[in-house]
Amino acid sequence: MGIASTLLVGVAAYLLTVYSRSSSNDFKVINSQNANPSIASCNLKRINVQGYKFVKPVLLLEADCEASDLYPLKNELEGIISNFQTKELITNASVFIFDMNRSEWTGVNTDIQFQPGSLIKVPLAISVMKKLEEKKIKLTEKITANSTLNVHQTFNSNSIVSGNSYTIEDLLKYSLAFSDNSATQLLNSYVDLNQFKKVFTDLGIAEPNVADLNYTISAKDYTKFIRVLYNGGYVHRQHSEKILELMHESSFKEGILASISKDAIASTKFGESKKGNLHQIHETGVVYVNNTAYVITIMTEGKDVMKLPSVVKEISKTVFDKMSNLTYNSNLAKL
Repeated sequence: MGIASTLLVGVAAYLLTVYSRSSSNDFKVINSQNANPSIASCNLKRINVQGYKFVKPVLLLEADCEASDLYPLKNELEGIISNFQTKELITNASVFIFDMNRSEWTGVNTDIQFQPGSLIKVPLAISVMKKLEEKKIKLTEKITANSTLNVHQTFNSNSIVSGNSYTIEDLLKYSLAFSDNSATQLLNSYVDLNQFKKVFTDLGIAEPNVADLNYTISAKDYTKFIRVLYNGGYVHRQHSEKILELMHESSFKEGILASISKDAIASTKFGESKKGNLHQIHETGVVYVNNTAYVITIMTEGKDVMKLPSVVKEISKTVFDKMSNLTYNSNLAKL
């Protein structure tokens, strides 16, 4: 069973017994026009918080077509992916990049579906923070690990120990920074199933079937989770900050973190999955460089799991070189 399958089934098993309705506000997509010269003919899609009388805070903002000044990057990425396919290092790959300063994006194979693997731990963490904000739990609350999962994961790191007690904040760190499945399984008991699904639908993503062993998501859709954390508008700012802070401590160094310069920082999360004889390695995150930021999600599939991180690294390096040297139009304000 793949890691994605294990986590999703775990969510279902733990949460069906506490199936309750969330009191969060509803969200709605609104369209307007974008004045950016590179995407002047595109509609700007906006997801706003609903339920207030006088304000409608913006959660997500994006054009419905790609930025023309990022076409050279798109073409280069297409060539890289094609080259890896020719060498049979991958069977498929997808990449989605979102410029947080200009709300512009580009990507390759952006709608191809992949099993998310441990990437699912980010919306799970968001769900935990939602429950925290409802004052139903505290980050300092402790739980004892009565058992641990024995699920294969190629890129292992620190793991909780059976018999020891951990705070919810500890479990979040093990889940996000070390991608520990046992910690994530304990966190499941703090998540409301309805709220977990609502994290997806609030951001315009189809509701996940947590019992589906073959659940998939696209890089384009998945990137929304990271963008909304960066924007700090879905969960409280300090809780968005905490999730990104823990992701900044990621123990997976072979992909995005190996591709950026020393003056840049990143908050990342990797995921691993397997379907048949094919392995999938993914990585997502926000990269901060030169007073700017961009969000990137890379998803890869191939026969040799040990070679996939190098694919992620090269794609990320190409994106970093471009995004860290963008020349902004003087009339465009940085967000």
